[in-house]
Amino acid sequence: DNPKIQMIDYILNNSSAGLIDLNLVQKQQILGGGTYVNGMNDYSMHVFNGQPREGQSLKEVQDLLLGQLDLLKQGDFEDWLLEAVINDFKKNKMQGLENNYSRADDMVMAFTNNMSWKDYISQIDKMEAITKEELMQFVKDHYQDNYVAIYKVTGEDSNKQRVEKPQITKVDVDRSAKSAFFTAIENKEVPPIQPVFVNYQEDIKRATLKSDIPLLYNENKENSLFSLYYLLDFGTNEAPMLDLALEYLKYLGTSELDNAEFNKQLYKLGCNFSVSSGSDRVYVTLSGYRYGEDNGHVYKSEDLGATWTDIGTSLPDIPVNDIVIDAYGNLFIGTDIGVLASKDEGETWSKSELVYQS
Repeated sequence: DNPKIQMIDYILNNSSAGLIDLNLVQKQQILGGGTYVNGMNDYSMHVFNGQPREGQSLKEVQDLLLGQLDLLKQGDFEDWLLEAVINDFKKNKMQGLENNYSRADDMVMAFTNNMSWKDYISQIDKMEAITKEELMQFVKDHYQDNYVAIYKVTGEDSNKQRVEKPQITKVDVDRSAKSAFFTAIENKEVPPIQPVFVNYQEDIKRATLKSDIPLLYNENKENSLFSLYYLLDFGTNEAPMLDLALEYLKYLGTSELDNAEFNKQLYKLGCNFSVSSGSDRVYVTLSGYRYGEDNGHVYKSEDLGATWTDIGTSLPDIPVNDIVIDAYGNLFIGTDIGVLASKDEGETWSKSELVYQS
C-alpha cells in the first residue's frame, strides 16, 4: 500500500499544486499546512499539520484539512495530477541519486523495511499502474475516523505530569568485532580517485543572446534534470526593499494566469521556479525534469487540428525549438544544432545555410 499512500500524500501537498497548497495555503484559508508519510513495517502514519490564521480556531484548521480528504474520496481533483505526481517522484529520485547520502539512504531504507532491492526500486513503476478510482477507494477504506488530532496551544498546562527518568542499562560492545561483509570491503583494493580539473574555456559552452547577453551552458549527460539560471547584476544594496518584494511572488501569477493556474502549469511540466536576492545579485532559477524522449518531432494537420501526422521521423535525435514556413512552402526548424530545412513537406531534412535572426 505504500505507493498509494505516497501518491495520496503528493496529491494533497507537493508545495506547488496539491489540494492543500492550492485550496488552503494559496487562498490563505490557513497560515500554513502540509502532510508527510512516516512509513514503517507494521504500521504507517500519515501526518497532517496546519497553522491557524490569527483568530482562527484549531478545530477549523482540522476541518479544512479533512475537507481535502473528502475531495480525494469524491475524485474532485484533476486527472493530470496523477501523471504530474509520478514525474515529481522521478525528479526527486534523480536529484537524490546525485549525492552519496541519498544513495546510501536508499540501501538503508530497503534493508530496514525488509524489502528486496528489486521491490524497492520498483515503487515508482507500481505508482504508474495505480488508477484514480483505486486511489479514491483506498482513501474511502482507510481514511475514516481512525485518526488522532493533536492541538498545540499556548499557556500553562495544568495537567502536566512529571515522568521519572528511567535507569539506563549499560550495554558492553566489542568494538573490535568485524563482520565478514565489513572485512571484505575493508580488504578490497580501491584505486585512488583521480582529480578532474575544469577548463573553463573549453568545458563550458558559450553563446550570445539578444542585446549581447552572454549565455553559458553545458549539456546534462547524467540524467533528465535541467537547471536554468538568470543572473541579474543588482541586489539589495541598490534596492533595499527587494527581499520584501520577492516574498510577494509566491502569491502572484502572470498577465494571463492567476497564481493557482501558474503553479499548476509548472507542476504539470515538472518544473520549479524561484527568485532570490543577494547584496549585489538577483538569481532567477527554473529547474525541473525533462521527461519523455529527446527526439525531434514536427507534426502537420490538414483538418484544423482534428488529426496530426508526424513529418519529423527522419530528424536526428535532437529537440526542435521553433518552426517557420516560407512563402514557397519550405519548412525551416530551429534545433540545438542549427537550422534544418525541408523542401518536401518533411520527407527529408538537411542543414540549412540560411541564417534567421530570432
